[in-house]
Amino acid sequence: MRCSLVTAWTTIVLLIKASLFVHGQTTATLTGYVGDATTGKPMPFANVYVNGSTRGAVTDEKGAFTLVGIPL
Repeated sequence: MRCSLVTAWTTIVLLIKASLFVHGQTTATLTGYVGDATTGKPMPFANVYVNGSTRGAVTDEKGAFTLVGIPL
């Protein structure tokens, strides 16, 4: 009886730790478009970044960008 109780508690603790580890690695991919507010024309080679981090991207010639691996 004592052995199965220890096994049960160990299993529960390991499952909780595993779920926290998986949650900490959740990331997202953000895609978007940067255009001039007045004309609506694309803004090629504009810098786009996540404020307060080192994540960033540069828009292509059509104003599109993709940020990969943004932590949630």
